[in-house]
Amino acid sequence: MVSSSAHKNKMGITAYADGQKGPPSTFSRLTPSVPTQLHHHTHASRRMRSSKKTAVTNHVVGHRLGAKRGPSCKSPCSRGVVATADSRCCNMGFGISHLLRALAVGVLGGALAQSDECSASSASGAGFEYQVTPEDGFTLSWTVDTDTQEITVEAVYQGSGWLAIGWSDSGRMPGSDAVIGLPSAETVLEYDMPDYSTPSASAVQEISDATITQAGGVTTLKFVRPLEPSGDGKQLLSVSDPAIWLYAWGGSNNFVLHSVVGGFYLALDSCSIGSLTGGTRAEYVHGWLMVLGWTLCFPMGILFARFSSSFKDLGFPAHRVLQSLGSLLVIAGFVVSVIFTEDEGLEHFKETHQMNGLILTVFIGLQVVAAVLRPSKPRAGAMVQDATGQTNPQPVSKVRRAWALLHRGLGYIAVVMAVFQCFGGLRLVDAEDAWQLLYFLLVAVVATAFVVLQALACCRAKRDTPSDNSGPQQDGEVAALGTM
Repeated sequence: MVSSSAHKNKMGITAYADGQKGPPSTFSRLTPSVPTQLHHHTHASRRMRSSKKTAVTNHVVGHRLGAKRGPSCKSPCSRGVVATADSRCCNMGFGISHLLRALAVGVLGGALAQSDECSASSASGAGFEYQVTPEDGFTLSWTVDTDTQEITVEAVYQGSGWLAIGWSDSGRMPGSDAVIGLPSAETVLEYDMPDYSTPSASAVQEISDATITQAGGVTTLKFVRPLEPSGDGKQLLSVSDPAIWLYAWGGSNNFVLHSVVGGFYLALDSCSIGSLTGGTRAEYVHGWLMVLGWTLCFPMGILFARFSSSFKDLGFPAHRVLQSLGSLLVIAGFVVSVIFTEDEGLEHFKETHQMNGLILTVFIGLQVVAAVLRPSKPRAGAMVQDATGQTNPQPVSKVRRAWALLHRGLGYIAVVMAVFQCFGGLRLVDAEDAWQLLYFLLVAVVATAFVVLQALACCRAKRDTPSDNSGPQQDGEVAALGTM
């Protein structure tokens, strides 16, 4: 068994990232005098790879989310949560979408909400007033002391490894604070998480009675935390107003990349928790612009250029229009992401997704410049005499050939890289399985069109033997990618 009290730790922790989907959640309140009952509800764990979105319970609607102490407050409303007029952050107005969501929650909330009579038989929660089980193998129990304005928390993971509990106003790591237990270092400390980089221990440690123990392959994290900590950037917790709780653990007692991460809305005086929605409105706008540009306009433009002979006079005009439109869409998406990152107070071009996006945007700039400065090709019917005096069609210059190879290669690399980038973006906003499947089908359709057209081109080449391979090449053979 490993046990320790909170003290300063020099070890860092890597950002929460992708996880996997969990089973239906179980929520309960521990009341010794009431017979044991298990209450099954909708899945409420927010998983970063894929999740089934469910309605937020009636405990979420009509209450202010846990507010963040500090000079500014990032609005959680953008994540799709309805807030009342007393919210310090949510002032977006009440529209039709809010009304529909409120009606849906009113109907479903009765089936999801627990009464104050709920109880559970979990031995791990003995001595605690409330308990929730976001997924199999993980339970969270707590008791609130209204006199001291403190919450006593116990998190139990059915496995061995580091364990973390955090709080966020957005459902993500940046801007959150967490209590992390590292069994190998025998430490339980509070951490500030301003971004996705390795966080550092908070300058002000306000938790008490903090321990991380392991016995029989089970890891238990316990601590006492003020509801309203004094440290800058720490989330304030209310007894009745829901806040976003995060959890994560790794498969090693030394800190390694987490194996599971999740989150949910939780009101401390109820037995109900609510699921988190996907990304913000700005993130979805960014995603749509990038998908339309990179996965629709650019690939279709490539097809029109590469197989221009199949489209006759439509080939290159369509290529130029599609590549120009794709460039505008992607640049607009890039601008949206930069503005969003600035508004959220995050660092620019620090994470892998951000850096890849910057690289792809640079690729677009290079392709546009290359298209404008492309070397000229021989005019139609141009002839030259060789050393023997024989007249032949004027060949394509070496510069033009080199330009075509570079332009074509860079375009293919950018489009393939962008497909993986879009899949990563869908995971980052925790997109529905249906949306990820839809994007996969879009990629499959474009790839199939390429294969079919390539097969037709090969059949045509076998049927039509060229009279002179040294003659001027068709545009589709030289500038296959055009303006990417």
